[in-house]
Amino acid sequence: MEVFFREIPVDADPRGPENLLIFGVGPLTGTAFPGSRINISGKSPHTGYLGDSNAGGHFGAEMKFAGYDQIVVEGKADQPVYIRIVNNEVEIRDASHLWNLDTWETNSAIRRECYDHTVQIACCGTASVNGVSYGNIITNNARAIGRTDPSGRSNRIRAREIMHLPTHPKIYQHLPLCHSQRGHPS
Repeated sequence: MEVFFREIPVDADPRGPENLLIFGVGPLTGTAFPGSRINISGKSPHTGYLGDSNAGGHFGAEMKFAGYDQIVVEGKADQPVYIRIVNNEVEIRDASHLWNLDTWETNSAIRRECYDHTVQIACCGTASVNGVSYGNIITNNARAIGRTDPSGRSNRIRAREIMHLPTHPKIYQHLPLCHSQRGHPS
């Protein structure tokens, strides 16, 4: 939330280029602790204030494995693009061939391009491309991040997909918890 309040001007148009698309994960995401969420925030055109939504699935953990706690997308591209992240390498790629595909078709197309069926993808579908303000960003073909127009922000900046491909994920086998003999945190 700190980035939201610091970086988005109070008078920014929710549908304008000053609005941000903020992807964030928590400190326990990607660990053995139960629950792995991805949160997307920005200024909502429905309220003119904080638009915030989240989903479970593998996308958040993969984002964390790639080394990111937050990804902030700003501005507007001249043509449709997607963002490919492989560990520390960030690449902005042409997404013209994906622009009118639904989320299932988009996932299939990107997985074919990457030769990897396990890649994690967050993408908006045709509703967002066509300007529907309550469209969703979908991860794992089943996890919806919606309600406050995150996919509309994605569409307006012409960023169709955000994907994370950690080639050497850091798998955390356990979460060290310190407890005294009485069961209270030390």
